Amino acid sequence: MGRAREYTARRNWPDRLYARQRGQRVYYYFRIPGTRRDVPLGTDFKAAKQAVAIYWAQNTPDDVTRVLNRIKTPAATVQEHFNWFVETELPERRTRKGRPLAAKTLYEYRAMLDHAATHLGAERAVSEVTRRAIAELLESYPPRMSNRYRSLLSQVFKHAVARGLRPDNPVDATIARQHTVTRRRLDKPSFDAIREAADPWFARAMDLALWSLQRREDVVQMRVDDWHDDVLSVRQRKVEGHGSGLLRITPGNKLYAALTACLNSPERDDCPFLVHRKPVRRATAAWREHPFQLAGETISREFTRLRDELNLYDCEPAQRPTWHEIRALGGDLYREQLGWTDAQVQALMGHTTIEMTKAYLDRHGERWQDVNAG
Repeated sequence: MGRAREYTARRNWPDRLYARQRGQRVYYYFRIPGTRRDVPLGTDFKAAKQAVAIYWAQNTPDDVTRVLNRIKTPAATVQEHFNWFVETELPERRTRKGRPLAAKTLYEYRAMLDHAATHLGAERAVSEVTRRAIAELLESYPPRMSNRYRSLLSQVFKHAVARGLRPDNPVDATIARQHTVTRRRLDKPSFDAIREAADPWFARAMDLALWSLQRREDVVQMRVDDWHDDVLSVRQRKVEGHGSGLLRITPGNKLYAALTACLNSPERDDCPFLVHRKPVRRATAAWREHPFQLAGETISREFTRLRDELNLYDCEPAQRPTWHEIRALGGDLYREQLGWTDAQVQALMGHTTIEMTKAYLDRHGERWQDVNAG
């Protein structure tokens, strides 16, 4: 290989700023006065010129070294720092009770950070993220989700400060928003109307969810083998990593009928899942164990479609009940129709605290009390 050719077009350049051309690229360097030692400055002429100008203006080795080091070591980008947080810090995080985060929570946090990086500018230096950019991201979400993003990003930028990537945390100056629950509860007549309009596979899924009180992800993962000796075994994936959520459910008449309908489904074939649907064409997604297996998003979308087609709720889409409200409705039916206590409903739902169960039940419908007056 031939020697690099000295680049001679140096009009109006700071003293001792030089360049060499290698192929089609030009590389800049600074020759320290009184020595023959060169400091490489990379290919960004503007940054190299600025560094040398600072040196001649102040003529202090510390200042020029700091500037040159900044040029030689590019600032971490938002994406790089977020990736570091996901790979290094996020797996070590714990709940308030000191338990590892559930796999589902980790997945949600990663998805949130991917979206935040896109919004803030993945290739922008993490030191350049402004408070206004954070505020715009938070304002794009409803209060509850906004506060979740705020809490997570506060930790992310706290570590950016600790790593020396920026001097301050731009999230700290933002304010958490007040959250008021506006989503309407699913009432039994609306449930019955949706079930009546549903295809058989979806009606079976609704009955199983209503009387098992299990989360969507657990309903679609229930297997035929989980039902044996008249007991349904359920692993609640959201809380299993916390040392809880392992249920052995002895069903009553309602749940038994729902289970039997799933087991005796004429379209189940050899599908190992209680909730299933024969597809129009064979699905080959990598996550599927069987072509008839369903994703949680599929049943949520089907619920939303039927709900809106029937025009059951005259309110904003964000206020209309979702599939998740079947769980609250089921708990209310157990309490009001079957006379269960809150503690019994809590055990079947798999909640770790009675307060969480009451949050599901206490807002479900208006309770009218008959009283006498003189």
